[in-house]
Amino acid sequence: MIRKPPLTIGLGALLLVLAACRPGRVLVTPAPERIESLEGYASLRITERGETSRSKFSFLLVLPHRGRIEASNFLVGSVYQMIFTPNGASFVVPSKRVYWEGKEEEVIYRFLGFHLSLDEVIRLFSGRWPDAAPEGWRLRKDARGRILSGSRGDLSFSVEDFAEGSSIPASIAYRYAGGEGRLRMLRIAFNRTPSDRAFSLDFKRRFQRKTWEEIFELIHDPD
Repeated sequence: MIRKPPLTIGLGALLLVLAACRPGRVLVTPAPERIESLEGYASLRITERGETSRSKFSFLLVLPHRGRIEASNFLVGSVYQMIFTPNGASFVVPSKRVYWEGKEEEVIYRFLGFHLSLDEVIRLFSGRWPDAAPEGWRLRKDARGRILSGSRGDLSFSVEDFAEGSSIPASIAYRYAGGEGRLRMLRIAFNRTPSDRAFSLDFKRRFQRKTWEEIFELIHDPD
């Protein structure tokens, strides 16, 4: 699948053990009144044209336009990273020493299969949306004010489960024009002070810039 090659970072044996021993449980720090950043781990399953891909990923997202996502395929160990700054976004393949640059929503499209801004990704992951639905969105809430589902154009999502005692989604199912997916949170924390190095663009001095088509070819080159 062109948009979602295996993305990767090893998340560590401890995380895998925790996830296996605590099915359906999400390790969550208390959510503050105002969310400025969130970080954690999640698993992702996407099905397109009859093919299913699975990955786990870590994320560090800071409002309004800074973020880093690193994900791991269950079978492939190559590392892929997505780095977001106010000036744009990069899809980095350290093992090949190459990167591709695009707009924020374009890079997220390569990962999830549909266009979202980083702000919308933060809202989806945290369950925090404004009282008035953003332009183009239709949202449904329960009696407690928790977001149960939402849609915009051909994209729709539904929260299947919440982290215990909170409004934070533990499992989200979604559909879009090209397929469907399911995202499950494993761990999430709020408003921790990130290191500036997390969003470093130093790789640009050492890696070659490529088109997405070239990145795709390199990712799928067995050598």
